[in-house]
Amino acid sequence: MHYWFCRNATAWVIRDHIYHLKQNPVSLDAIELVLGHSSGHIWDSFHICDPSIVGGTFRFGNRGFKHAVLYLGNNVDASVNNEIGIAFANNAAGEWVLRPELLVGYPQQGHWGVGQPSAVNLDGKGHIAVF
Repeated sequence: MHYWFCRNATAWVIRDHIYHLKQNPVSLDAIELVLGHSSGHIWDSFHICDPSIVGGTFRFGNRGFKHAVLYLGNNVDASVNNEIGIAFANNAAGEWVLRPELLVGYPQQGHWGVGQPSAVNLDGKGHIAVF
């Protein structure tokens, strides 16, 4: 069983990251940080959260992947400017490769925006529905 969730990397510092936890029949593995805020793009440079993981066959950057994660990202210490991004991996725990461009943007800065994505695989081949 795999779990993905967001939490703060540093106690008392509200700045979420995405973590992974694997449970086997007798124990829990260590909680691992798998996706943190980006330093390479502006839109998700402060906070990321609300992962939605789907399996399938995905292509990105001339590479094939087995997993995609959609997530909320924002660029300020506030509940505004939320937009949705996507990253890809071949292992459930990562290494996740972020797509630098937004998947779903929201042009009005200073408002809640979009976020908390949910995704379902439509055909097992990488065609997903996002809501």
